[in-house]
Amino acid sequence: MRKQDAFDVIYTHTEGEPLCIVHSGIPYPAGSTILEKRAFLEQHYDWLRKALMREPRGHKDMFGVFLTPPSSPEYDAGLIYIDGTEYSHMCGHGTIAVSMAMVANGLVPRGKDGITRIRFETTAGLVVSEVASEGDNVLWTRFENVPAYVAAQDIPVELPGYGKLSADIVWGGNYFGIVDLSNCDLRISPDNGTELSRMGLIPTIEGAFYKNVHVFSAGQLDRSPGGTGTSAMMAMFEARGKMGLNQPIKSEGLLGSGTFEGCLLGEVDLNGTRAVRPTVKGTASILGTARWVIDKNDPVAHAFGILYMPRRPTPSQRPPVREHCQSDPPPELPPPYLPSVDQRDENAWLKRLEAISRASKADPSRLLTPGEVLAALAAERARRPSGR
Repeated sequence: MRKQDAFDVIYTHTEGEPLCIVHSGIPYPAGSTILEKRAFLEQHYDWLRKALMREPRGHKDMFGVFLTPPSSPEYDAGLIYIDGTEYSHMCGHGTIAVSMAMVANGLVPRGKDGITRIRFETTAGLVVSEVASEGDNVLWTRFENVPAYVAAQDIPVELPGYGKLSADIVWGGNYFGIVDLSNCDLRISPDNGTELSRMGLIPTIEGAFYKNVHVFSAGQLDRSPGGTGTSAMMAMFEARGKMGLNQPIKSEGLLGSGTFEGCLLGEVDLNGTRAVRPTVKGTASILGTARWVIDKNDPVAHAFGILYMPRRPTPSQRPPVREHCQSDPPPELPPPYLPSVDQRDENAWLKRLEAISRASKADPSRLLTPGEVLAALAAERARRPSGR
């Protein structure tokens, strides 16, 4: 690493949820797919993810995206989402923000009809955005997400302090475990941030269909209504007959500052699994730009993290330690790039979840504890080639 290495970023927020858009400074391998680009980042630039997401440049709940060149002419750009802990397949609030930022900063030609269409390549699949603008004003974004589907329903879980509950596992660009706490005495608000590692209660914005909080990675709280979470919730509601196709709904997030508008355009078949086509509409604001320089003489140049879990888990719940908060310095120059695609077998994980669901239904007294869920997740990550 050279002292003069610099990286340009754009900062935005979507209903309070931040996004750090990294759009320069990385020599991606020519002709690489989005999975190969992510593998390249994990192998050679993971120190940059930590440096931008964690303190002193970021914070525990920071979120970001690497804006990459497209791998083929059918895409306009690639998106690789990150936080202080790991990488994500997809992010809705981030897609809204990066779409508006690209139009506002001239990173993509504006459409002549006031609508700019952007085709994004993500590790979850194709995501298409429509950005509305009027003169110099960028107004809103609506994106069609990857198809969403319910992977498993009514999985018994036992949460300390809340007793026996059930959860649905739903794919909305990422996998979500959705637990209904509407009958529990827990209000979704910033005051309950520590307790809100689960979801609950009633919308406070008139017209909102539901209120939620999205907890991701190592206990980070999404301030926005959550785009992939809204997609997953709509798939769950539709599967349970609580909403129909082409029925717009509004979702409210943690801060209650605004809503996302969601809708299901139709249904599709995914290798024999019925899925729905979610769209999500929202708006974001640009906060500013920055050029970060990584000084190799800075003792915390590659960041540090303090208390990345909201509560200290018991030994039985504690997942394997993956890394130190302060990483080792990267090499002076990256070694030659060797394609090493991170093959994540999501179907295998889905089959395990379905097997757990079947076993739980066969034996109603068999409840999953949080420790067992963490242990199962840790075992699955250890099984994967990347060890994650």
